[in-house]
Amino acid sequence: MPSILPNYEYDIFISYRQKDNLSSTGGGWVTEFVNALKNELEATFKEPISVYFDENPHDGLHDTHDVDESLKEKVKCLVFIPIVSRTYCDPKSFAWDKEFLPFLEFAKNDVHGLKVKVTNGNVASRVLPVRIHDLDSVDVKLFEEATGGVMRSVDFVYKGTGVNRPLREKDDDQLYLDQVNKLANSIREIINSMKHSGNPEIHPRSSNNTNSLEGKTSASSVSLKKVLVSVLIMALISLGIYFFLLGKNSFITSEINESITKSIAVMPFEDLSPDNDQEWFSDGLSEEVINSLYNISGLQVRGRNSSFAFKNKSLTIKQYADSLDVNYVVEGSVRKFENDLRVTVQLINAKDDIHLWSNQYDMKAGDVFLIQSEIANNIAKVLNIYLDEEERNKMINAGTKNTEAYEYFLKGKNLYHQWHETDAEVTLWDANKWFNKALAIDSSIALAYYYRADAFSHYYSDDIDAPSLGKLPKEVSWQEYLWNLSQSIRYEHNISTKLLFEIELKVMSDDWRGLDELGKKLSQDYHPSPFISTENIIAFVVMTAGPDLAIDILEKDILQDPQNLWLWRHYASILIYQGKLQAATIIVEKLRHMNDNNPYFSIVFLNELFNMASKQQLDSILILNSTVDVVSWAHNYWTGALHRNFERQADQIIQKEDSADHIDPIIINAFWQRGDDKMVKYLTQRLDETLTSGKRCAEFYLDLTFQFNYHLPFDINSAPKFRKKLIDAGIDPKLFKTLPQFTVLTE
Repeated sequence: MPSILPNYEYDIFISYRQKDNLSSTGGGWVTEFVNALKNELEATFKEPISVYFDENPHDGLHDTHDVDESLKEKVKCLVFIPIVSRTYCDPKSFAWDKEFLPFLEFAKNDVHGLKVKVTNGNVASRVLPVRIHDLDSVDVKLFEEATGGVMRSVDFVYKGTGVNRPLREKDDDQLYLDQVNKLANSIREIINSMKHSGNPEIHPRSSNNTNSLEGKTSASSVSLKKVLVSVLIMALISLGIYFFLLGKNSFITSEINESITKSIAVMPFEDLSPDNDQEWFSDGLSEEVINSLYNISGLQVRGRNSSFAFKNKSLTIKQYADSLDVNYVVEGSVRKFENDLRVTVQLINAKDDIHLWSNQYDMKAGDVFLIQSEIANNIAKVLNIYLDEEERNKMINAGTKNTEAYEYFLKGKNLYHQWHETDAEVTLWDANKWFNKALAIDSSIALAYYYRADAFSHYYSDDIDAPSLGKLPKEVSWQEYLWNLSQSIRYEHNISTKLLFEIELKVMSDDWRGLDELGKKLSQDYHPSPFISTENIIAFVVMTAGPDLAIDILEKDILQDPQNLWLWRHYASILIYQGKLQAATIIVEKLRHMNDNNPYFSIVFLNELFNMASKQQLDSILILNSTVDVVSWAHNYWTGALHRNFERQADQIIQKEDSADHIDPIIINAFWQRGDDKMVKYLTQRLDETLTSGKRCAEFYLDLTFQFNYHLPFDINSAPKFRKKLIDAGIDPKLFKTLPQFTVLTE
């Protein structure tokens, strides 16, 4: 049967090594596969599709050097399917030398070329490899050098511990038939594209220099893109956003250039276990895949917080990708029963919802450490990213090599995130129980110490109770926090993450000397972590390295973690401090829309408007009525200082401050805004007397950053102890500006 296109002998050519089709019962693997493919092709195409398959091993056309001249004509086909086994990639074999290489030569000089543009705009190779074994890296390299691109195979490899053999239909009929269907769909896509294109300009004769997923871009399309970018810039100008493209704060430019960036997000893997009780494991594996991908240079990976921001929300792949501004999405599922584990993973081109690669891993739970690097390796291949040996080694970094300790750690981390991100009735002490078990087995898990320290920090700050510990003395709690933080520094291998921990420990200690050097060191070569961002310490980077370098760090963090509200909050604060109010206004508005339901960020929005002296906007937002509890409001949000009822209740507020163990700077600002210099001086002196430890100074400084954007509601010279602390740390006290005073809102 001839090809459906003129000047071709066959539609499909099946190439294989004779030894891969041997069977004591008659039909070998290749024969079974070809029969299944033919059946699928009949259901896929309206017209008959011709397949060349040399089933007779004695006709002189396989693994001999008695070459029939007719074979040179037979490889003139539309699609070439090599059955890639452990022995196929052998330059001495007949299949490689007399079938595979001749087809490549023919296709490169054919009017359609080796790679064709399919209907969705992507570029596809006319070589569709079917992989039946896990291959040695040298074989993959040989194949990719010959084709000039990444080996994007349809895999029929049986997954099992210590097993490397072809997948048969009887092993898993659903998976087997799904893979046959995927191959048939790819064939249909290529053939239909060739049928409807006779234009050599669309399919150039030679495309062996096209190595990217998207292929080469024509000069005309480049010009069109320039026009579109110009139009986009004009639109941004009209929206008042163009300032981002000017000067130092050019963060938005990275988003405009997304077409040249390989960006990816990992969706939380779905728990398909029989009792749906393995979410801790599926979430943990998703995070480890994020971590492995993070170690691939040339790949922009969204962090854990943003990747999990839409968990349990009904979003399409495209909506998920658009929300995180990525081109590719990894999704998967985990089925775990006792010690058996099945992990299914897919890589998807989010723009057109094309599945680029998928695989299923069946193994014992003890082999879980191998999965994350295997997945990342395959994704790198599909995206045509070269991995050096150092990057491959970094991929296997679960924090421990002990399976039991790893599972305890994942259970603790799952509860830790539930407490921070949801309304689930769990406590940080529940999480710490699992961290304790993990560290009892492997005492070198850095993040287990860091997460454990968090519980003691919250307990010290009266955010949580410790029912299982009884009434833990405050000082004991604080020492536990400091010790666990020091252990996380001891065992952390990532240089940037270690510096983040070191800065946090330094600012919480009584000795701030050397803090400036740590801040500058971090800013010189900062690489974001997929798990730990700068949200807790960026304020200290501002005062040690300066606002410009802090902005540089924040932009790297936001690019990786765009759904992190706290990072955007810090971004707005620094812009306000720098006097870039137009830029800050847009960030603050973005904050409000990112989380309309969060009352805290609604108050943040109000506070920022005060900082930007946007009284007109405030008048339209604030509801000023006599029922407001001004005492409570003034303590929690300094906007209460301008409320009309503040004067009437000022005595209650002062009384509350006098009975407290430390003075709230928000209250100082309340009197500062009303021009009460005497009360400001009194309260400032009281405040300065309490700044006797690094922790108190750190808390006070964070109040300044969160509430006042690095401004003071008093003269710095009125707080000599705090001023000396700054000087000892190598920080210029002049960094702190004085807050502007606003007109009091009245009836």
